[in-house]
Amino acid sequence: MSQYHRLTVNEREEISLGLAQGRSRRDIAYALGRNPSTISREIKLNNNHVSCYRAIESQELADYQAHNTIRKIRKLEDNEHLKQTVLLSEYGPPLRKCLVPE
Repeated sequence: MSQYHRLTVNEREEISLGLAQGRSRRDIAYALGRNPSTISREIKLNNNHVSCYRAIESQELADYQAHNTIRKIRKLEDNEHLKQTVLLSEYGPPLRKCLVPE
């Protein structure tokens, strides 16, 4: 499976230009080397419903969302008792020793 990479501002400009030229989403995706569902999702999520898809507005929104996400608190960070139970398990050697390479 290939790794996901965010769309660049240049790719968003190509999407905007392609739509203005009347090209299909599939043609735009092929030209960018992206999956058609990626292009469809981008257009659906960033269509302002007033005029049409705008590359700069879409890039600004993507940048904002990327930098303002809330990191989920991990259970072991939030619960000290659980953390100690896991690290100092009574069912064998401490987990810490099992995970540290010698």
